[in-house]
Amino acid sequence: MGHPVVLFDGACGFCTWCVLAERRYVRSGLEFVPYQRADLSALGVSATQAAESVLFVTGEQVLDGARAVAAVLRSGRAPWPAIGALLDAPAVRPLAARGYRFVARHRGRLPGAPPALEQVS
Repeated sequence: MGHPVVLFDGACGFCTWCVLAERRYVRSGLEFVPYQRADLSALGVSATQAAESVLFVTGEQVLDGARAVAAVLRSGRAPWPAIGALLDAPAVRPLAARGYRFVARHRGRLPGAPPALEQVS
C-alpha cells in the first residue's frame, strides 16, 4: 500500500460530515473510504476494528480513534499539523482518547450530512 487510507463509518451522518469538513478545511489529500466499501483484509484490519472507530491505515501501522484523527490533522495544511501534534502529545493523548470515545458513543445523536453510503458515487 503506497499511501494512507482513512476508514470511517459510511452509515454515520456525523462521520460523513467530519470527512466533508476535513476536505474543506484540513485538506490533507488523504483517501477517505467508508469501511463498508473497503477491502478490509487487503488493508490488514478487521470489520470489528473498522466498526469501532476511525482508522488511519498505512502499510506499517493502523492508528485508531483520537490517534487516527491526530494523524489526519498532521497530514493537512497549516495550522492543522500543529493541532494534530498537540492532540497526539503524550500528556494530551489520554484526554483526546476520552473525548473521542465520548463523541463516538454519541455520534448517532450528533448532526451531520447525509451518510456516505446513501450518496450517489
